[in-house]
Amino acid sequence: MPVNRVLRRIFGRKRDEGTGKWRKLHIKELNDLYASPIIVQVIKSRRMTWVGHVTSMEESGGVNRVLVGKLEGNTLLGRPRPR
Repeated sequence: MPVNRVLRRIFGRKRDEGTGKWRKLHIKELNDLYASPIIVQVIKSRRMTWVGHVTSMEESGGVNRVLVGKLEGNTLLGRPRPR
């Protein structure tokens, strides 16, 4: 993935002050945000939001089991064999 696409995904969209509509961030705005140390705080806060979302899920769900580390059974690695 190109770097700008990744940064746009991290920082999201911005509401335009004049029209009030959502728009993508321009490359210059992305570079300004990326150069500042705030990016680490943004990533950490989004991770914590995701963890809170996962912990609110039911315990039998796959994502919650991966987060807690309670994996059961075994899965074959690699490409599925042709039948």
